[in-house]
Amino acid sequence: MSIVRQPSQAKHVKTEGAATATGTQTAIKVAAGSPVRVEVWGTFVGTVQVERSGDGGLTFLPLTKAGAATGAFTAPANEQIEDENQEGAQWRLNVTAFTSGTINWRLST
Repeated sequence: MSIVRQPSQAKHVKTEGAATATGTQTAIKVAAGSPVRVEVWGTFVGTVQVERSGDGGLTFLPLTKAGAATGAFTAPANEQIEDENQEGAQWRLNVTAFTSGTINWRLST
């Protein structure tokens, strides 16, 4: 038996902004089957961590793979993180360290 994956019919969502201090950024609610993309740019010294919540935004956890941290950016990046498998999961960016500059960011599906 083969499984055919259908493309998501959900509309694309995005949030974007600029950070000049540590802290969490606006979350987006993602439809199941939608790809999640993160873009980070600017001249800055800091760390941006991608976080996901599967419980309606009550708990956000940093991304890991096989128990190792992943999804942390210290330089400009433009990456598709993964396809969401849970309807209504929320994703956000968290500036976990900041020294200087401006971190421009966009999170989208």
